[in-house]
Amino acid sequence: DGSGIWLKVARVEEDSIVATKERIRAVLQANMAGPKRIVEHYEKFVHEHYNLLSLDPFKLGEEYKAAKHSLDDYQADIEKFRKAADDVLDVTVNDLYMGLFVVQTEPVKRGIAAKAMQMAEILSAQVLADNMEEMNETCMRYEQLQARANERPKESHEMEA
Repeated sequence: DGSGIWLKVARVEEDSIVATKERIRAVLQANMAGPKRIVEHYEKFVHEHYNLLSLDPFKLGEEYKAAKHSLDDYQADIEKFRKAADDVLDVTVNDLYMGLFVVQTEPVKRGIAAKAMQMAEILSAQVLADNMEEMNETCMRYEQLQARANERPKESHEMEA
C-alpha cells in the first residue's frame, strides 16, 4: 500500500550532524580533565620503574644480568620493585566517578603490582643463582683443600707445602 512512514536519511555532512558531533566532542573534552589527572598519578610507576606496564620482565631480567650489576644495585632495585607493588595499590580508590566517566583503576593497579613483583622475583632469583654458584665453587675448593690436607705426604718436602 505505500502509505508507510518514511524516515529521512541523515547524512554525515549535514549541519545538524556536524554541530552535534562538535558539541559531543566539547563535552567529552571538558570531562577528560579528571581522568587525565588520574593517569598522571600512575605515570610515576611507569616511568620510575622501567615502564612497568609495557615491560617484558624476562627481557629486562636478562639485560639486567648482562649489565653485571652489583649486589647493592640488586638489593636497591628489588626493594624498589616491591615498594612499587605495595604503593600502587594506595594511589587511588578502585572506582572514581568523574562527570561522564567512571575511571576503574583496579586493573591498572593489579597490572603494575604484578609486573613489579615479577621483576622483584626475577632479580631475587638471579641473586640466588649467582650466590649458589659462588657457594658451590667455595665448597668445592674447600673439599679439595680438605682432601689434600688428609693425604699423607710421601716425601719430606711435601710436608712443607
